[in-house]
Amino acid sequence: MERATASRWYRYHIGQAFLFGAFGVAAAVLALSWPLVLALLLGNVPATLAIYAVAILLDAALFFAWLAAAIAYGKKAARGEAFEIRFLGALTRRLSAKR
Repeated sequence: MERATASRWYRYHIGQAFLFGAFGVAAAVLALSWPLVLALLLGNVPATLAIYAVAILLDAALFFAWLAAAIAYGKKAARGEAFEIRFLGALTRRLSAKR
């Protein structure tokens, strides 16, 4: 049995989901690595502890913001709505046009 071709809506939203995940991973790597780099540059134990205390708060805030966005986008997609993630729309359109 041959598979039916995917709709433009489906391909577009799969592309958005992929880019959202890729940017989420990149943001997580940056969020987790900047304290290490800064602590290595300073080499001071009290400063390192302060940096990591601030970093864990920022990491938690970033995680919950990402999770809220992911859940909201997932609900929209489950309802079949056409939507665009603001900062990824142009890149998604460019990538989906190449297919």
